[in-house]
Amino acid sequence: MAAVCDNATSCAAVGFHTRGDGYLYCDDVKVSELHHKLETSQDVNMMSPAFVYSRRQIVENVRQFYEAFKSLPVPAVLNFAMKANHNLQILKLLRSLGCGVTLVSGTEMRVALEAGFQPHQMMLNGSGKVPWEVIAAVKAGVLLNVDSEFCLQQTINACRQLGKEATARVLLRLNLDIDPHVHKYVSTGTAGSKFGLDPAAMSRVVRVLTSCDCPVRVEGLHSHLGSTIKDTSVFRESVLRLLTLRQELTSQGLKDLRLLNVGGGLAIDYTRNKAETQPYREEEEDVKAELRRLMDSLQQDADSHDDVKKKGLYQCAADVIGSYVNERIPRSKLDSELLDLLDRLEIADVTSAQYPAIWQEQSNIPKPADMINCLCDVFVSPRDDDVTLMFEPGRVIVGDAGVYMTTTLGWKTSGNTRFLVVDGGMNDVIRPSLYGAYHHIYPAAPPPDSHALNNAHNSALDLLHGTSGSSTNGHVDFHVVDVVGPVCESGDFLGKDRLLPLPSPGSLMVLHDAGAYCSSMASNYNLRLRPAEVLVDGSDCDFIRRPDTLNDLLAPYKTSTN
Repeated sequence: MAAVCDNATSCAAVGFHTRGDGYLYCDDVKVSELHHKLETSQDVNMMSPAFVYSRRQIVENVRQFYEAFKSLPVPAVLNFAMKANHNLQILKLLRSLGCGVTLVSGTEMRVALEAGFQPHQMMLNGSGKVPWEVIAAVKAGVLLNVDSEFCLQQTINACRQLGKEATARVLLRLNLDIDPHVHKYVSTGTAGSKFGLDPAAMSRVVRVLTSCDCPVRVEGLHSHLGSTIKDTSVFRESVLRLLTLRQELTSQGLKDLRLLNVGGGLAIDYTRNKAETQPYREEEEDVKAELRRLMDSLQQDADSHDDVKKKGLYQCAADVIGSYVNERIPRSKLDSELLDLLDRLEIADVTSAQYPAIWQEQSNIPKPADMINCLCDVFVSPRDDDVTLMFEPGRVIVGDAGVYMTTTLGWKTSGNTRFLVVDGGMNDVIRPSLYGAYHHIYPAAPPPDSHALNNAHNSALDLLHGTSGSSTNGHVDFHVVDVVGPVCESGDFLGKDRLLPLPSPGSLMVLHDAGAYCSSMASNYNLRLRPAEVLVDGSDCDFIRRPDTLNDLLAPYKTSTN
């Protein structure tokens, strides 16, 4: 499918980005033109919605880990958490980059083998492995996590079923009761979690493992704290605890504990572009109060100033805040225009000091290097010289390397809520509905100017809302909308309270950071077909998953009895 992208540029860009022309690009390809090519392709049908991935971004994300590993005093292994994205071609790419793979089911193990991973590159996690999965892993020589006492017994039974020569390679997954400060659904390392061995269970497990006839070889320890973690200090605490427990367990007879699996769970910055669609109503109350105080102060200066030029600048600054308060412009436009005006008035510094709540601090999302650097000084030589660390990230590898393309169907109002309805929904991207997760949503192409927008849509908007929005500079009309899909659930939404330039039906919207836990969590709910997936590499594009067909859905029901 390389010929699908004939309007590429020559710059070696990485990942998803907007250029001066206002279009969203994936590497060197306009996403809107890729979407058009897919829709008109002869080989496929129903090409919206679809997932698009950047190969270059995946490669860069892996590179960041390997670069950070250089600062460690001990060796490190990088395993990709397949649950984040199980596309076969992405798995093959990661294998070619030197990654291993962490699995949470026997079927994932089969897919990993299909992708070319060797058993020694695999690790099988899971709090509820079924017998066939354990048997298959032991037989292949895959490393397993022992997550419970019954899991250990399953593993022993598998060895005995396979014959007296069979030996299982395992890690002990420990619940260290460390709070990662994340959503409760993705917190896995605190007391009360279903994951890992608590201290009492671990003591009983160790007694079994050190018995003379146990066919299980313990090669290390594991602690996975959760997902979307922003505080790297919890990784440091985890490794320190694992190193201490390693010494204690070694003295109790477990002599081969050389591998320490730190887990994954590092966050990515889902909200880095939030200001582009943030309306006034989403501000904290203290910010709202300071904005109104500043607006009043600027208006007073405009009314009282004798200098015509400065009077105009003060008035413009007050008007910009007014436009934001009246939800005609998003937070990003407020920031850029207001700061420019305050600079020209030479009062930017004093204003930021007087109104500190207004000026938003950038979110501090750690990079792989931040996570790894905090571990560099925890190892003691020669005690820890034989330790190897394992990291098993998923989201950080593929999260920002993917987007979800969805087409605008139309808009409607209900009470005080305006809905932008698109053809994609919770069946493909469930994170907003399940976790209340934020994904940035924005048009793939720049909106038309206000005249074009008004000519095309104002009559409809006037009928619906009684008025049309207007910006202070005459460029774009913005409206606060909930972006919702076609699924028959009130919880089917992709984003709420987004201040967006209202697109025309057929316009392409893009949900960002959809590379992890989106396609892998998709379903056929409402009998909706799961979408195609495309991998972009520079100016080349390839289908790496065709969309579902009706036959795919009907095939399981076509049995010999009907």
